[in-house]
Amino acid sequence: MKKSAIQFALYLHAHPHTGLEQWKLMRALPQGMSELLQVTSSSKKRQALADTSGIEDSVMREALHSFLRLVLADHNTSPYRGLATREQASLETCKKHKKLLRNIFHPDRFPDEYCHEVMQQVQHSYDQIEGLQKIKPIETQSDSESSQISRKESYRTSKPDFVIDHAPRYSSSYNKPYEKKQINYVLVAGVAGIALLGVLIMLVVPSGPQSIVRQNVVSISNDSPTQTEQFTLASSVSSKFPSQSVEPSDDAQASRIQALLNEFELALEGDLIAELKASNIASQSSKQIIDLFLSAKNKKVFLHDFSWKATPSGFYGEGEFLTRFEFHDRQQWITRRGKSSITLSDENSKLLIKQFHFEDNLH
Repeated sequence: MKKSAIQFALYLHAHPHTGLEQWKLMRALPQGMSELLQVTSSSKKRQALADTSGIEDSVMREALHSFLRLVLADHNTSPYRGLATREQASLETCKKHKKLLRNIFHPDRFPDEYCHEVMQQVQHSYDQIEGLQKIKPIETQSDSESSQISRKESYRTSKPDFVIDHAPRYSSSYNKPYEKKQINYVLVAGVAGIALLGVLIMLVVPSGPQSIVRQNVVSISNDSPTQTEQFTLASSVSSKFPSQSVEPSDDAQASRIQALLNEFELALEGDLIAELKASNIASQSSKQIIDLFLSAKNKKVFLHDFSWKATPSGFYGEGEFLTRFEFHDRQQWITRRGKSSITLSDENSKLLIKQFHFEDNLH
C-alpha cells in the first residue's frame, strides 16, 4: 500500500534503514507534499496531527524536517525537488511551496548556516522552473512556425509549372476510404490488445480466494546418514535443523508444525484478529495488516516459504505471507503480501504460537 508524504516521513523516522532503501527506489515524490509543507509550517496543524496520531509534537516535527532535508538534497537532479514538488508541477504550486519552505527554514527559527543555504537554493530552484515554463510556449510556437514554413517551401518546390484546377486535394474525399480503413485497423488492434491483456491478468492474478491453496503435505528427505534432517514446510523451501535438536522421527515434528500453520491461517480468517487487537499482542508493524483484517468482509491467508530453526524453547521460522481481502464497498479482492516471522514454543509436547510478525511490502 502506497503511503502519503506525511506517512512516509514518519515511517522513515521510525525505520531509517528500510526507509532509505525504499526512498532510493522511488522515482517520484509521494502524494501530499503540499499538505506536508502546510503541517510543517503551522505549529497548530502539526500539534493537532500529532494528537490524533498519538505521537509527540517534537517527534512529528523532527520527522517532517528530516524528510524535507532529504528531498531538498536532490535539488541538483531536478529544480522541482528543490521546491519539494512533483515533476511538471504548475508555477502556482511552485510559488506556494517556495513561500512555505521559506517560512519553515527561516533563519529566525533556525539560526544556522544550513537555513541560509536552503533559502538561496529554494529561490534558485524557483527561478529555474519559472524560466523553463516561460521558455516552453515560445519554443513550441517557434517550432510550429518553422514547420509551417518548411511545409510551404516543400510544397512550392514540388508544385509543377502548370496547375489542374479540378485536381484532388490532399484531404479530399478520395483519401477518406483509405483513412477509414486505417482507423478501423487501429481500433481492431486496440480492442485485441485490451482483450489479450485481460486474459493475461486473469491467468497471472488470482481472481478469488479459491486460488489460495494450502499445502497439507510435508515432504521429507534424508541427505545423510547423520541425524541432520532436511524437510519442506508449506512450500518448496528447505530448512536444516541443528543436529543436536533433531531426531530421526522429525517427520512427525514437521507435520505438527504444518498442522499448526494451517490452524493459524484459519484462525486469522476468523475471529482471532479481534482478540489480538484487544490484547495488543501484535507488533507495531503488524497493526496495519490487522486493521485490514478487521475492516474486511472476507479474508484469506496463506503462509508459505518458511525456514525453521530449532530454539531452546521450540522453533523459530521466517517466511512469507499472502493475504486476500474483500471489503463491503468494493466488488473485487485486494491482495497484500510480505514477510512474516513466527516463534513457536513446545510445552509438554504441545506447540503454541508465542509471537508472530507481518511486514507488508510497500512497493
